[in-house]
Amino acid sequence: MEEPFYTYDEFPENLSAEAGMKVIYGKDEMGITCRPDVVYAVKDGMELHLRAMLPTVLNASRRYPTIFHIQGSAWLQQNLNSHMGDFSPLVKAGYAVILIEYRYAPAHRFPCQVEDGKTAVRYVMDHLDEFPVDPHNLFLSGDSSGGHTAMMMAATWNTMEFDAEKTPLPALNGGIDLYGSVNCLTMNDAPSAYDHMAAHSAASNYLGFCPPDDPAECQRRMPFFYIHEDTVLPPLLLMHGSKDRTVPFTQSLELYRHLKAMGKTAEFYKVKNADHGGNVFYCRATLEVILDFLNRHLA
Repeated sequence: MEEPFYTYDEFPENLSAEAGMKVIYGKDEMGITCRPDVVYAVKDGMELHLRAMLPTVLNASRRYPTIFHIQGSAWLQQNLNSHMGDFSPLVKAGYAVILIEYRYAPAHRFPCQVEDGKTAVRYVMDHLDEFPVDPHNLFLSGDSSGGHTAMMMAATWNTMEFDAEKTPLPALNGGIDLYGSVNCLTMNDAPSAYDHMAAHSAASNYLGFCPPDDPAECQRRMPFFYIHEDTVLPPLLLMHGSKDRTVPFTQSLELYRHLKAMGKTAEFYKVKNADHGGNVFYCRATLEVILDFLNRHLA
Protein backbone atom coordinates (compact mmCIF):
# COMPACT_ATOMS: atom_id res chain seq x y z
CA MET A 1 0.00 0.00 0.00
CA GLU A 2 1.33 3.37 -0.96
CA GLU A 3 1.40 5.67 2.04
CA PRO A 4 -0.65 8.82 1.44
CA PHE A 5 0.89 12.23 1.98
CA TYR A 6 -1.12 14.98 3.60
CA THR A 7 -0.33 18.54 4.42
CA TYR A 8 -1.72 19.68 7.75
CA ASP A 9 -4.50 21.59 5.98
CA GLU A 10 -5.45 18.58 3.84
CA PHE A 11 -5.59 16.05 6.65
CA PRO A 12 -9.21 15.25 7.72
CA GLU A 13 -10.13 16.14 11.28
CA ASN A 14 -11.66 13.41 13.43
CA LEU A 15 -15.11 14.67 14.43
CA SER A 16 -16.11 11.79 16.71
CA ALA A 17 -18.15 12.57 19.81
CA GLU A 18 -18.39 10.40 22.90
CA ALA A 19 -20.28 10.71 26.17
CA GLY A 20 -17.86 11.84 28.88
CA MET A 21 -15.24 13.04 26.40
CA LYS A 22 -14.20 16.64 26.88
CA VAL A 23 -12.83 18.97 24.21
CA ILE A 24 -10.10 21.57 24.59
CA TYR A 25 -10.15 24.43 22.13
CA GLY A 26 -6.49 25.33 22.20
CA LYS A 27 -5.03 28.50 20.80
CA ASP A 28 -2.37 28.34 18.12
CA GLU A 29 0.31 29.60 20.50
CA MET A 30 4.02 29.56 19.83
CA GLY A 31 6.05 26.62 20.97
CA ILE A 32 9.81 26.76 21.45
CA THR A 33 12.51 24.79 19.66
CA CYS A 34 16.09 24.91 20.93
CA ARG A 35 18.42 24.03 18.09
CA PRO A 36 21.72 22.19 18.62
CA ASP A 37 24.65 24.59 18.66
CA VAL A 38 26.02 25.57 15.26
CA VAL A 39 29.67 26.45 14.64
CA TYR A 40 29.61 29.78 12.82
CA ALA A 41 33.38 30.26 12.65
CA VAL A 42 36.71 28.91 13.83
CA LYS A 43 39.06 31.68 14.93
CA ASP A 44 42.45 31.26 16.57
CA GLY A 45 41.71 27.53 16.75
CA MET A 46 38.50 28.11 18.74
CA GLU A 47 35.10 26.94 17.54
CA LEU A 48 32.53 29.70 17.99
CA HIS A 49 28.91 28.69 18.37
CA LEU A 50 25.41 30.00 17.81
CA ARG A 51 22.55 28.75 19.97
CA ALA A 52 19.10 29.36 18.51
CA MET A 53 15.77 29.44 20.33
CA LEU A 54 13.05 29.47 17.71
CA PRO A 55 9.26 29.80 17.78
CA THR A 56 7.38 26.80 16.42
CA VAL A 57 3.96 26.97 14.81
CA LEU A 58 2.17 24.84 12.25
CA ASN A 59 3.34 27.13 9.44
CA ALA A 60 6.84 25.80 8.84
CA SER A 61 7.67 28.41 6.20
CA ARG A 62 7.14 31.39 8.50
CA ARG A 63 10.07 33.70 9.27
CA TYR A 64 10.51 35.52 12.56
CA PRO A 65 11.97 38.81 13.74
CA THR A 66 15.23 37.94 15.41
CA ILE A 67 17.19 39.08 18.45
CA PHE A 68 20.94 38.43 18.35
CA HIS A 69 21.94 38.35 22.01
CA ILE A 70 25.44 38.69 23.47
CA GLN A 71 25.56 36.95 26.83
CA GLY A 72 27.50 38.89 29.46
CA SER A 73 30.52 37.30 31.09
CA ALA A 74 32.87 40.09 32.22
CA TRP A 75 34.41 39.34 28.80
CA LEU A 76 35.45 35.91 30.12
CA GLN A 77 34.08 32.59 28.82
CA GLN A 78 30.31 32.85 28.43
CA ASN A 79 27.68 30.52 29.79
CA LEU A 80 25.14 30.51 26.96
CA ASN A 81 22.63 28.77 29.24
CA SER A 82 22.45 31.73 31.65
CA HIS A 83 19.23 33.26 30.32
CA MET A 84 17.81 30.68 27.96
CA GLY A 85 14.77 30.12 30.15
CA ASP A 86 14.35 33.85 30.71
CA PHE A 87 14.07 34.43 26.96
CA SER A 88 11.12 32.04 26.63
CA PRO A 89 8.42 34.78 26.75
CA LEU A 90 10.14 36.60 23.88
CA VAL A 91 10.21 33.42 21.80
CA LYS A 92 6.57 32.64 22.62
CA ALA A 93 5.75 36.18 21.48
CA GLY A 94 7.13 35.32 18.06
CA TYR A 95 10.79 36.34 18.21
CA ALA A 96 13.72 34.10 17.41
CA VAL A 97 16.60 34.51 19.87
CA ILE A 98 20.10 33.61 18.70
CA LEU A 99 22.86 33.59 21.31
CA ILE A 100 26.35 34.44 20.06
CA GLU A 101 29.52 32.99 21.55
CA TYR A 102 32.65 35.11 21.27
CA ARG A 103 36.36 34.65 21.88
CA TYR A 104 37.07 35.64 25.44
CA ALA A 105 39.65 37.49 27.51
CA PRO A 106 42.39 37.43 28.55
CA ALA A 107 43.59 35.26 25.65
CA HIS A 108 41.42 37.24 23.22
CA ARG A 109 40.98 40.91 23.95
CA PHE A 110 39.29 43.79 22.16
CA PRO A 111 38.19 43.93 19.35
CA CYS A 112 37.72 40.13 19.03
CA GLN A 113 34.29 40.14 20.67
CA VAL A 114 32.93 42.87 18.39
CA GLU A 115 34.33 41.20 15.28
CA ASP A 116 32.87 37.84 16.30
CA GLY A 117 29.41 39.32 16.80
CA LYS A 118 29.40 40.72 13.27
CA THR A 119 30.73 37.45 11.85
CA ALA A 120 27.90 35.56 13.56
CA VAL A 121 25.18 37.80 12.13
CA ARG A 122 26.67 37.45 8.65
CA TYR A 123 26.72 33.66 9.06
CA VAL A 124 22.99 33.59 9.77
CA MET A 125 22.27 35.91 6.84
CA ASP A 126 24.27 33.59 4.59
CA HIS A 127 22.33 30.55 5.86
CA LEU A 128 18.73 31.72 5.81
CA ASP A 129 17.80 28.34 4.38
CA GLU A 130 18.74 26.91 7.80
CA PHE A 131 17.35 29.66 10.06
CA PRO A 132 13.72 30.94 9.90
CA VAL A 133 14.97 34.49 10.37
CA ASP A 134 13.26 37.54 8.90
CA PRO A 135 16.22 39.50 7.48
CA HIS A 136 14.21 42.73 7.58
CA ASN A 137 13.59 42.61 11.34
CA LEU A 138 16.86 42.25 13.23
CA PHE A 139 17.80 43.43 16.71
CA LEU A 140 21.01 43.38 18.75
CA SER A 141 20.91 42.77 22.48
CA GLY A 142 23.39 42.23 25.28
CA ASP A 143 23.65 42.25 29.05
CA SER A 144 26.57 43.49 31.16
CA SER A 145 29.78 43.01 29.12
CA GLY A 146 27.51 41.70 26.37
CA GLY A 147 25.73 45.06 26.46
CA HIS A 148 29.08 46.73 25.84
CA THR A 149 29.74 44.41 22.89
CA ALA A 150 26.25 44.90 21.44
CA MET A 151 26.59 48.69 21.67
CA MET A 152 30.06 48.57 20.09
CA MET A 153 28.59 46.52 17.27
CA ALA A 154 25.69 48.93 16.81
CA ALA A 155 27.87 52.05 16.93
CA THR A 156 30.24 50.68 14.25
CA TRP A 157 27.66 48.66 12.28
CA ASN A 158 27.74 50.86 9.20
CA THR A 159 31.51 51.33 9.18
CA MET A 160 34.43 49.04 8.43
CA GLU A 161 35.79 49.34 11.97
CA PHE A 162 36.24 46.19 14.04
CA ASP A 163 34.98 44.07 11.18
CA ALA A 164 36.88 40.99 10.03
CA GLU A 165 34.89 40.46 6.82
CA LYS A 166 34.22 44.05 5.73
CA THR A 167 31.17 43.18 3.63
CA PRO A 168 27.83 44.97 4.08
CA LEU A 169 25.78 44.03 7.13
CA PRO A 170 21.96 43.91 7.14
CA ALA A 171 20.04 46.86 8.53
CA LEU A 172 19.20 46.82 12.23
CA ASN A 173 15.77 47.65 13.61
CA GLY A 174 16.95 48.30 17.14
CA GLY A 175 19.37 47.55 19.94
CA ILE A 176 18.97 46.68 23.63
CA ASP A 177 21.58 47.38 26.30
CA LEU A 178 20.94 45.77 29.68
CA TYR A 179 23.21 47.26 32.37
CA GLY A 180 26.25 47.41 30.09
CA SER A 181 29.48 49.30 30.68
CA VAL A 182 30.03 52.00 28.07
CA ASN A 183 32.83 54.16 29.48
CA CYS A 184 35.38 52.43 31.69
CA LEU A 185 37.09 55.75 32.42
CA THR A 186 34.14 56.92 34.53
CA MET A 187 33.14 53.67 36.25
CA ASN A 188 34.90 54.64 39.48
CA ASP A 189 33.09 57.98 39.59
CA ALA A 190 30.02 56.31 41.14
CA PRO A 191 29.58 53.92 44.10
CA SER A 192 30.54 50.35 43.21
CA ALA A 193 31.60 47.12 44.88
CA TYR A 194 34.67 46.99 42.63
CA ASP A 195 37.70 49.09 41.77
CA HIS A 196 37.33 49.25 38.00
CA MET A 197 40.70 50.96 37.57
CA ALA A 198 42.66 48.17 39.30
CA ALA A 199 44.98 45.84 37.39
CA HIS A 200 42.84 42.84 38.37
CA SER A 201 39.53 44.39 37.26
CA ALA A 202 37.35 42.95 34.50
CA ALA A 203 37.94 46.09 32.45
CA SER A 204 41.72 45.82 32.73
CA ASN A 205 41.58 42.13 31.86
CA TYR A 206 39.56 42.94 28.73
CA LEU A 207 41.54 45.99 27.69
CA GLY A 208 44.99 44.57 28.43
CA PHE A 209 45.88 47.59 30.59
CA CYS A 210 44.45 49.68 33.41
CA PRO A 211 42.03 52.30 32.03
CA PRO A 212 43.79 55.34 33.52
CA ASP A 213 47.16 54.21 32.12
CA ASP A 214 46.10 55.00 28.55
CA PRO A 215 42.85 57.00 28.37
CA ALA A 216 43.01 57.40 24.59
CA GLU A 217 43.27 53.65 23.98
CA CYS A 218 40.54 53.05 26.54
CA GLN A 219 38.24 55.42 24.66
CA ARG A 220 38.95 53.49 21.45
CA ARG A 221 37.38 50.44 23.10
CA MET A 222 34.22 52.12 24.41
CA PRO A 223 30.96 52.57 22.40
CA PHE A 224 30.35 55.98 23.94
CA PHE A 225 33.09 57.50 21.78
CA TYR A 226 31.75 56.15 18.47
CA ILE A 227 28.37 57.83 18.68
CA HIS A 228 28.34 61.20 16.95
CA GLU A 229 25.66 63.30 15.29
CA ASP A 230 26.36 61.65 11.92
CA THR A 231 26.53 58.08 13.30
CA VAL A 232 23.88 55.84 11.78
CA LEU A 233 22.32 54.16 14.80
CA PRO A 234 19.09 52.18 15.25
CA PRO A 235 16.66 53.03 18.07
CA LEU A 236 18.07 51.89 21.41
CA LEU A 237 16.54 50.65 24.65
CA LEU A 238 18.61 50.99 27.83
CA MET A 239 17.72 49.34 31.14
CA HIS A 240 19.78 49.50 34.33
CA GLY A 241 19.22 48.66 37.97
CA SER A 242 19.23 51.52 40.47
CA LYS A 243 21.33 49.45 42.93
CA ASP A 244 23.79 47.86 40.50
CA ARG A 245 26.89 47.06 42.55
CA THR A 246 28.94 45.85 39.56
CA VAL A 247 28.35 48.28 36.68
CA PRO A 248 27.21 51.63 38.11
CA PHE A 249 23.79 52.88 37.04
CA THR A 250 25.51 56.05 35.87
CA GLN A 251 27.00 54.14 32.92
CA SER A 252 23.61 53.88 31.23
CA LEU A 253 22.64 57.37 32.39
CA GLU A 254 25.79 58.76 30.79
CA LEU A 255 25.07 56.93 27.54
CA TYR A 256 21.45 58.07 27.47
CA ARG A 257 22.41 61.70 27.95
CA HIS A 258 24.97 61.41 25.16
CA LEU A 259 22.47 59.75 22.82
CA LYS A 260 19.99 62.58 23.40
CA ALA A 261 22.70 65.19 22.82
CA MET A 262 23.60 63.52 19.52
CA GLY A 263 19.95 63.48 18.41
CA LYS A 264 19.53 59.69 18.57
CA THR A 265 16.36 57.74 19.32
CA ALA A 266 16.69 56.10 22.72
CA GLU A 267 14.54 54.98 25.63
CA PHE A 268 15.91 54.58 29.14
CA TYR A 269 14.41 52.67 32.07
CA LYS A 270 15.69 52.65 35.63
CA VAL A 271 14.80 49.29 37.17
CA LYS A 272 14.01 50.21 40.76
CA ASN A 273 16.16 48.48 43.41
CA ALA A 274 17.60 46.01 40.88
CA ASP A 275 21.19 44.86 41.28
CA HIS A 276 23.41 43.73 38.40
CA GLY A 277 21.01 41.61 36.37
CA GLY A 278 19.02 38.94 38.13
CA ASN A 279 15.40 37.89 37.93
CA VAL A 280 14.03 41.44 38.02
CA PHE A 281 15.28 42.01 34.48
CA TYR A 282 13.19 39.11 33.21
CA CYS A 283 10.00 39.70 35.20
CA ARG A 284 6.72 40.52 33.48
CA ALA A 285 7.12 44.30 33.85
CA THR A 286 10.54 44.46 32.20
CA LEU A 287 9.69 41.91 29.50
CA GLU A 288 6.60 43.93 28.60
CA VAL A 289 8.83 46.98 28.09
CA ILE A 290 11.23 44.96 25.92
CA LEU A 291 8.42 43.44 23.84
CA ASP A 292 6.77 46.82 23.37
CA PHE A 293 10.07 48.25 22.13
CA LEU A 294 10.61 45.34 19.75
CA ASN A 295 7.06 45.45 18.38
CA ARG A 296 7.17 49.20 17.75
CA HIS A 297 10.33 48.91 15.69
CA LEU A 298 9.34 46.07 13.38
CA ALA A 299 9.53 46.88 9.68
